[in-house]
Amino acid sequence: MWVKTTTILKINNNNAVVQFIFYFIDYLAKYMEIVMIKNKVSNIRIAIICSSESEDMDVVIPYDIWKRAGIIAETISNEKKNSIFLQCGTKITCNEQIDKVNLDKFNAIYLPGGKGYERLLTNKNDKVLNKIIKFSSEEEKKWVFASGEASVFLHDIDALKDKKVTVYPGYEDRIGKNFSNENIVVSKNIITFKSAFYAFDFALMIVEKFLGKQIATNVAQDILYSKN
Repeated sequence: MWVKTTTILKINNNNAVVQFIFYFIDYLAKYMEIVMIKNKVSNIRIAIICSSESEDMDVVIPYDIWKRAGIIAETISNEKKNSIFLQCGTKITCNEQIDKVNLDKFNAIYLPGGKGYERLLTNKNDKVLNKIIKFSSEEEKKWVFASGEASVFLHDIDALKDKKVTVYPGYEDRIGKNFSNENIVVSKNIITFKSAFYAFDFALMIVEKFLGKQIATNVAQDILYSKN
C-alpha cells in the first residue's frame, strides 16, 4: 500500500491536492517534533525522600514540576509502608520504601522540609545516611537538595563540610557557620531553599540546571507561573 501511494504521489506531484498533502505531512512532522521535544522523558532521576509529616508543598510542587519537565521523579517512603500522611494531611503513596530502593540509580536525593525532617533523625538507617553523605561528596558527581528544616539533618550527619545552606526561620542556630540567609542557596552540589514559598522557584531551577532554560521556561508558561 505504501509503495502504491508513493508512486501516485510521484506521478501527480503537480496536483494541488498532492501539494497540500506534502504540506500537511511536513507540518505534522514539525509539530510532532515539537511535541516530542516538549514531552521528552530525560534520563535524570531524582529521589524524593518522604516521611510522615513532610511539608506537603515541598513534596507535591517539585514532584509535579519535574514530571512535567520529563525528569524521572520518584517518591521514596522513609517509613515501613508506602502510604504516608504529609504534614497538612495529604495522603500519598510512594513508589518505594527506603529500605528496598537502590539510591545509586538516582542523580540526586531531595529531602523535603516540615516536621518530617525529624523522622530522618529518629528513623536512622546507616545505609541511607551513608548514601546521602556519599551523594554530598563532589567526587560522586551527584546532588543533594533540601528544603527548610531538612538542612538541619544534613548538618547533623556532617554532610555539609564547608558548604552553605539556608534553613526555615528559627533553625539558624542549628546550622551554625554553614548558614546562609538567602532564600535559595546553591553551594557546589548541595541546593537548599528556605520554605515551601520558594518551592516553585527551586523546582524550576533544577529543571533549568539539568535540562536547560527552554524546558524550564516551557513548564513555567504551561502553568502560567511568573516570579512577578
